[in-house]
Amino acid sequence: MEADINDTGFPIAKSPIKPKTFTQRAPLNGPYKDMLLFQDYAKKTGIEVQREDVPADLFVPLQANDHA
Repeated sequence: MEADINDTGFPIAKSPIKPKTFTQRAPLNGPYKDMLLFQDYAKKTGIEVQREDVPADLFVPLQANDHA
């Protein structure tokens, strides 16, 4: 499937793109979906990242040598 991407400028995507990811965030920051930075970026680019918050006690970051 060919990407529906503009060669230059904004929006980046000609039609909405919604990739999914998981992440850990500081509880004081609130949900990513409520953060104005990410709302504005999604409107400007046409890319709305769907983030699933992972509790801090379940999130184990990889160390530099874990991928070997």
